[in-house]
Amino acid sequence: MDDDVKAYFAKYSEPATPSEHFPLMELPAYDCEEKLASAEIYYHSEKGYDDHDAVQLGKAIAGMRPPTLKQLYLSKNAIGDAGAIGLAAGLKELDAMDTIHIADNQIGDAGIAALAESIKHLGCTTIVFTRNTFGDAGAAAFADALADPDSFKNLEWLYLNECQIGDKGAAAIAQALLTGCKDLVRLALHDNQIGDAGAAAIADAFNKGAIAQTGEFLYFQGNPITDEGKECVAKACRGKVRAPPRPAVPSFARPVPECCRSTSRPADPRALGLAAAPWHARARGLGLIARVRDLSGSIRDFCERSWSKIYIRDS
Repeated sequence: MDDDVKAYFAKYSEPATPSEHFPLMELPAYDCEEKLASAEIYYHSEKGYDDHDAVQLGKAIAGMRPPTLKQLYLSKNAIGDAGAIGLAAGLKELDAMDTIHIADNQIGDAGIAALAESIKHLGCTTIVFTRNTFGDAGAAAFADALADPDSFKNLEWLYLNECQIGDKGAAAIAQALLTGCKDLVRLALHDNQIGDAGAAAIADAFNKGAIAQTGEFLYFQGNPITDEGKECVAKACRGKVRAPPRPAVPSFARPVPECCRSTSRPADPRALGLAAAPWHARARGLGLIARVRDLSGSIRDFCERSWSKIYIRDS
């Protein structure tokens, strides 16, 4: 382990400290190296990461190859292309993961291309690159990996919203959906720069691709498409997937504790004090569901099973 990696671990480790609010309690120490080596969830969102930090994390992952690491959260940092490329070099050495959540950074075309190539074999079910700076070239590079039937085999949720994807990028993703992503359930492309041509390509994928059978939600609002483009997408989705008026973007404000992950039985809404109205009425555009998702898997399951009807609507 080189000195830069050691400095990275030291920077993000914390000693045990007295609680500010409970004088008789002590906040436990946080050993960054130990956490990466042994934890299932590595949550470093909103830590002020820059490219150098991301590169050192990539080196640490490549050197340690942590066998338990399944979920990586690096959202709301300042990681750019150089950091993404360095991180990708480490992720490429892993065998399997479940979730990669790197939203709200500054990753451009080169960075997203490197990440796509490095994670395509990991079997992730959830990938979130929301609010980064990549555009058509990055989307096309990502699509090249998606198109391979042997890549992204378990991918269910893909969020590429609020980036700079235009018609060419949307068309590349649509083409990839014809041959790959056989298990995709949710696709988020909303609030990009996709026009009617891109909308027509996405509609074609929902008419011909595997997502016509597996898809449940398409988030496509906030793109500069005409009524004709909206109708094209609506026709392709009708009877197959839902296009809700507002996206239920997974916020993952905090990783769900192990004790709250059981989904064997839906939660009783009366236990939450929210039984005054039906869930589908109280949700109002899925905003509540997005917040409840962070509480537990069982509550999330109850919410999703209790939706009444979500009609295909214009953006």
